[in-house]
Amino acid sequence: MDELDYLEEQNEQHVTQRHLLHALDHVAEVLRAHGIRHGVMGGMSMILLGNQRRTTSDVDVAVETSTRALLGALATDNRVYLPQANSVAGSGVARIFVLTGPRYGHNVEPLAVEVDLILSGNQGAPRQLEGAVATYTVQTQLGARNYNILAIKVLFRAKLRAYYRRESNKDYQDLVWMCMRQSVAVRRFAPELTDVDVEMQHFARTFADENERDSEQVEWLYELLGFSRRPSSSSSQGSSRSSHRRGQ
Repeated sequence: MDELDYLEEQNEQHVTQRHLLHALDHVAEVLRAHGIRHGVMGGMSMILLGNQRRTTSDVDVAVETSTRALLGALATDNRVYLPQANSVAGSGVARIFVLTGPRYGHNVEPLAVEVDLILSGNQGAPRQLEGAVATYTVQTQLGARNYNILAIKVLFRAKLRAYYRRESNKDYQDLVWMCMRQSVAVRRFAPELTDVDVEMQHFARTFADENERDSEQVEWLYELLGFSRRPSSSSSQGSSRSSHRRGQ
């Protein structure tokens, strides 16, 4: 087992939400200190927005900067360890491990916590973060915090693409949660997501299949997303939602 595998395994086995919050606090402080625009995404964003059932073992943060500037910001920080610095340029992701524990004033067991810093335009992070990030005041296990989190519209689009690509149940549940808990926002921006027509149809069909005995729930989702009827099961039968959307 190489060093990266070992760190990932230890993180997976021992990380708690308090570990994740301590790591995020430190990373956000470092990024702010270097003027790097950023926004939390992935599973941690769902937790911070209020999804209490969501779990994750790492923190994903979109960053708008160059590889060189990001590595420079991390290089002198004694709580950040970057096992494979040379891989960042190719992957667009800096997988770092942030040291946590009593030594740093934390009431948790010592642990190197996994944080993925995702360069804008990679792995669901928008190409530009200006206008794509909102600041939320969040009540956490560590108290009230202000975090920059990707906007709901941006998260929803990224989750649609991720679910279409990898069929992960967590991505599906995140989409359902946003529809249920952020319905006002979803209803407002759904007509604008023309670039993910196929992905949205795929999600709606899956939801219908999962809730086939609850026609009211299915009709609710169709209406929320702007469909007048069940999307076609074949992408070849028109990837645009124009044939399904109400009023069109």
